[in-house]
Amino acid sequence: TILNPTSGTIDTGCPAIVIRADAVLAYQSATGAIVGPQGWLTISQDQYNHLQPLSIIIGGHPYDLSPNAQIHPRPTIGSPIRLVVLGANARYDFTLGHPFIQRYYVVFNATGSQIGFASTRYTGSTNN
Repeated sequence: TILNPTSGTIDTGCPAIVIRADAVLAYQSATGAIVGPQGWLTISQDQYNHLQPLSIIIGGHPYDLSPNAQIHPRPTIGSPIRLVVLGANARYDFTLGHPFIQRYYVVFNATGSQIGFASTRYTGSTNN
């Protein structure tokens, strides 16, 4: 468990999955990542080959992010692989940004204060 049940938000303009600073340490330990020169967590190709899905549980339902969904597109072969998970001391315990939204269909019901999620053909995609 990286982060115990808590509250969070969805942000269509956020380029990452942002979790509490203490939780990102647990994620960093689980992935073996190091902090890269621009502050993003990075892993090697071997670590990527062993990267496990990141399961986000909302309303008791798991929404998995495949290893491919946890990384930014690679600029060049052989370069460090940059993860999309960041730590922050923020207003919410987590923010699901673009990496989550590009893998799941998200419906906002502002009138009913509800949100819904559904799988898409990209949910388990190995394309980045």
